[in-house]
Amino acid sequence: MLQVTVPWAEYKSRFTSRFEALVIDWLQEASTSAVAEALALSWDAVDGIRQRAVERGIARREAVSPKNLMVDEISFKRGHKYVTVISDIDTGAVLDVVLDRTKESLEAFPQSLTESAMTLPR
Repeated sequence: MLQVTVPWAEYKSRFTSRFEALVIDWLQEASTSAVAEALALSWDAVDGIRQRAVERGIARREAVSPKNLMVDEISFKRGHKYVTVISDIDTGAVLDVVLDRTKESLEAFPQSLTESAMTLPR
C-alpha cells in the first residue's frame, strides 16, 4: 500500500485537517466516547486525532526557564486514580503531567529534563 502526502490531511490520518480541528473543538466540550458517538467514529479514531493534536502542540513549544514551580495532585475516576500536575506558577503553564502521585515520579521530573527540554506553548 502506498500512502501519499496531501496538503489537506495530517500524515497517517484518514481525516482532513479541518475535520480533525472539528473533533478537537468537540473534545474540549465532551468526552472521547461522546464525540465518537456523535460523529459516528470509533473511540480509537477520536483518540488518534487527539494524540496527533497533542504531538503538534508539543512540536510548537519553545524553551523556558521557570523559577517557581507548583505541584498539584488531582484525582479522577471516583478518587481512585491520580495525576500529578507540574506547573509554572508565574505563567500558569503546565510543564508535565505524571500519571501517578509517587515521590519517585516527582523526583524523576527534573532528572528527565535537558537544558532545552522544558518548553511552553507559543
